[in-house]
Amino acid sequence: TIVHSWAEQVADSMLATYPDPKTLHNHHPGEWCYQNGFFVNALFALWQKTKRQDYWQYLVNWVDVFVTDDGVIDEQKYKREKYNLDNILPGRLLISLYQETQVEKYRKAALYLMEQLKEHPRTSEGGYWHKQIYPYQMWLDGIYMAELFSVEFARVFEAPRYFDEAVHQIILIHSHTYDPKTGLLYHG
Repeated sequence: TIVHSWAEQVADSMLATYPDPKTLHNHHPGEWCYQNGFFVNALFALWQKTKRQDYWQYLVNWVDVFVTDDGVIDEQKYKREKYNLDNILPGRLLISLYQETQVEKYRKAALYLMEQLKEHPRTSEGGYWHKQIYPYQMWLDGIYMAELFSVEFARVFEAPRYFDEAVHQIILIHSHTYDPKTGLLYHG
């Protein structure tokens, strides 16, 4: 018998539970959401290590639920007008798949998410609102959700202005959430 790593056992369990990527995550089946983004980005990292075809196929099939062959993200499954930083996270997979395949639809879909960030509502200092429904609020997890995407986008597509934007967001949230008593940051 083949002994798989703990990571593979978890991934295999997820794929057995949700064999169809359209059903991934029972709270948001068929939605482009950060919960699914965590999983598919982790699965991509595991695929890089194992090169298991079943992982690769699942990732491609998951993206195909949302992205047309022309690189358009289905507006019924991804609500851009909500301006939700959480939902930028799954876009990292688009960049990763583009790097591996050079398939244009992945680049176009990633660009669509970057266009959202360009017009994303901001505080008076230029900080991204965490979500449209939380006006003028920056949250720490927004850094993880959006800035990792921005940095990867900047690196892969040679667009250094997005490195600068990511640094701006990080410095800004730090300046407003740092607690000198504890050395920790408040959530928002």
